Amino acid sequence: MPPNMPPEGQQPLYTYNQSPHTYYPPPMGRFAPPPTPPKRGLQWWHWLLIAGGGIIAISCVLCGSLYTLGRIVASNAPTPSYSYTPPVAFPSPTAFSPTRATPSPTAFGPTKATGTLSFRGSAGDFIAGGKLYSYSTRKGDALTISASSTGSTVSIGVTGYNGDLWTLDFGAPGTVAPINGKPAVLVPGTYSDAHRYPFNGNGPGLALYGNGRGCNTVTGSFTIIDAVLGPQGYVQKFDATFVQHCEGGTSAASGQVHISNPPAG
Repeated sequence: MPPNMPPEGQQPLYTYNQSPHTYYPPPMGRFAPPPTPPKRGLQWWHWLLIAGGGIIAISCVLCGSLYTLGRIVASNAPTPSYSYTPPVAFPSPTAFSPTRATPSPTAFGPTKATGTLSFRGSAGDFIAGGKLYSYSTRKGDALTISASSTGSTVSIGVTGYNGDLWTLDFGAPGTVAPINGKPAVLVPGTYSDAHRYPFNGNGPGLALYGNGRGCNTVTGSFTIIDAVLGPQGYVQKFDATFVQHCEGGTSAASGQVHISNPPAG
């Protein structure tokens, strides 16, 4: 008799089966079916573990293949080459030696000067139109003056405070067409039969123009009261009067200029 069995006539709490030595609980009723034995085989979580393991295995295979392919590609890549270029040496501060430029013949002109310029036109004069024009550096007008290196010409420029622009040129006889034995230099004196500079031939030259007006032909005269000319176009002092007729007419523009340009220092 199996161990721990109840006395005859009593229902055992558990039925003992010799093979495979399993205790079964008693039926809950007279006709209760015997309990269903546990299912054998793989459960759903077993399949999940197997599927996950397979995915991990495939991933490892793929990673290994990619790693191997990367090593093959890297081994076939060209080896980079490097070159060294030494820095360029900069010249020392004393490597540059500036040269002194030779001054031009008109290096001192035109220069700003102190002085006045005024002129008036008679009725019918094309340049002044019957008006008075007066400029002075004391009133804010600007005057410049320059001369040729030989002293044969003098040019005065005016920039009025009101925006007016005028130029007055004087030329010595022989400036354009030299006269044998007579140097072309502007010196104090009266110069008659002047013509438009620089088309004055071997006679004196004169030209007053500006503000968009000028003469095609000029006749007139001028008188140099004082002229102190230095080298290389420098004009220290210049005083003169002038009369200009346009196109051979009788109306005229008459004026005077007084320039003082002492050396600096």
